Amino acid sequence: MAVHHDQHQYEISLPLEKVYRIAMILLPVVFLLYLLPYLVFWYKPFAAKLVSFTQAVFSRGGFMVLRPYLIKGTISIVAGIVLHELLHGLGWLFFTRNKFRSLSFGFMIPELAPYAHCKEPLPLYGYRIGILLPGIILGLLPAMYGIVTGSFTWLCYGMLFTWAASGDLIMFWQIRNLGSETMVMDHPEKLGCIVLE
Repeated sequence: MAVHHDQHQYEISLPLEKVYRIAMILLPVVFLLYLLPYLVFWYKPFAAKLVSFTQAVFSRGGFMVLRPYLIKGTISIVAGIVLHELLHGLGWLFFTRNKFRSLSFGFMIPELAPYAHCKEPLPLYGYRIGILLPGIILGLLPAMYGIVTGSFTWLCYGMLFTWAASGDLIMFWQIRNLGSETMVMDHPEKLGCIVLE
């Protein structure tokens, strides 16, 4: 974590390379956290569906069976990536004075990473809401729905987008000791924020 100080403000940020390394460590943790309770409740029907699906793949030609799943999966993932960033913006929107004019969205080509950015200071509690919202809406809630209903599709979607929110969770952890009324500015170039004193 980088913390850079000057007289009136300081930066809390993490290099993306470090975030990616931590995210890879979190990958099996996230999957097991959701998959284990799912299997406790749904192991038998899941195993039966898995055997049936595997037989269909090998008996009717793998690609033809997998193609609709690949198409739907690709569309769902792309839509989820876009929604992830929009949800960041939505979470911050309610705490801005200039509303949509305070938000910007884009894609960092060298890092292959989309981003949402708020251009005005926010109270830390509002900044935290914006950080956590995608992981809750796209990750936690779909995964919980999958566990409750037995839907492996929703479980997988929730697992994927919980993991996709790893950077957000890491950033949330980095600012855990700041007071909720502290004013912060989303960093324009890095994963992090500028704390205003």
